[in-house]
Amino acid sequence: MSAQHTEGPEWRVIADPGGGTDTFVDVALHPRPPWDRPEQRAGNPALYDELTLLPNRSLLLDRLAMALTRTHRSGEPLGLVLCEVDGLDAFLAEWGRATVNLALRSIAKRLEQCVRTCDTVARGTGDEFILLCERLAASDDISVVLDRVHESMGV
Repeated sequence: MSAQHTEGPEWRVIADPGGGTDTFVDVALHPRPPWDRPEQRAGNPALYDELTLLPNRSLLLDRLAMALTRTHRSGEPLGLVLCEVDGLDAFLAEWGRATVNLALRSIAKRLEQCVRTCDTVARGTGDEFILLCERLAASDDISVVLDRVHESMGV
């Protein structure tokens, strides 16, 4: 599995559709179409987070449903990772909204560098990011992504 790396927040692994392993990941089957590029995301709040320009929860759920269908058909492992940024409220109180927004944008970019271009990095709630990776060669391939996230975030 090829991926780039960045820094990462605290995260926890949610589930594995095959059972037995504690990983769950999503990756798109095709390269991102032109309408899914960052420059096209701005101004589309129905599908993208306005601050980070990452897919939002609605788009993530759609991609997850498609990924689960493909995974069921192919039998290839799928991984879903929830990254939760610790201490965001204290950071906000100390440094203010503008600085927190810069930090969240930086985290989003770092997370995108940790995964393949066909994977999905989405913004959940204020302090949550979700990595969705499918078509993994093996269930433990998600550990490569997690190592990159840790390295990128200095954890």
